[in-house]
Amino acid sequence: MAVALCTAALPFGLKAAEPQVVLPATAQGWAELALQDIEAAYQITAENHPGMADAQNPNFHRQLLHAKTNALLLVPQVNSAYG
Repeated sequence: MAVALCTAALPFGLKAAEPQVVLPATAQGWAELALQDIEAAYQITAENHPGMADAQNPNFHRQLLHAKTNALLLVPQVNSAYG
């Protein structure tokens, strides 16, 4: 019985341990978050995408950098979660 109670309570305990997400309250905050997302997406892709080592696609890195540059140009327009 004690094991059943502990097991039943486990999902609730895990919920309490999850970090709380704090969303930006201002347009500037959303723009900063977008910038962080773009930087992280670029870094994760550069470190993990097989295209970085694909001899048949030597321009992959340049295309990835171009995509990052274009995304960064849009950051000033971000002012909400939708943006």
